[in-house]
Amino acid sequence: MRCNLCKRDLKEKEGSYYWIDGKLTAYCKNCSPMIESMTNLPEVMIVPITPKNFKEVVGKKIYSHPINYSRKGGKNIAFYISSPESVITHFAKVKLILKEKQQKRYFLKDIKKLNHPILRGDSSGIQGSQNTTIKKLNNSKYIKELS
Repeated sequence: MRCNLCKRDLKEKEGSYYWIDGKLTAYCKNCSPMIESMTNLPEVMIVPITPKNFKEVVGKKIYSHPINYSRKGGKNIAFYISSPESVITHFAKVKLILKEKQQKRYFLKDIKKLNHPILRGDSSGIQGSQNTTIKKLNNSKYIKELS
């Protein structure tokens, strides 16, 4: 096998192995520390994003932010589309989180539209990030109901 990041050939039982989308993926001992475990992460991380950046995320299926942002991450990401929309319309399952020197990259699958948008209402919107659950994401009409 080859390391999925640096493409170096791996010897038997060298490095770390992950099942991603039903496929065995390998990382060498130098690259595997950059892979973040998702075991203890919140169920959903809600992040603010501009409409333009959201289109890029949908196209590339990668969401990233500077490493110095204090975002814990999540097993899923919900996108709060900022002005002028000010609404949460989509969410995606995270398949891998990669910690690089300057940024954290979330590799996404299944970017889906919510059954109904979650409106800003009388709250101030999402600043930074916020954590919630899938149940609250599916049952909330307004952002203030997600806490």
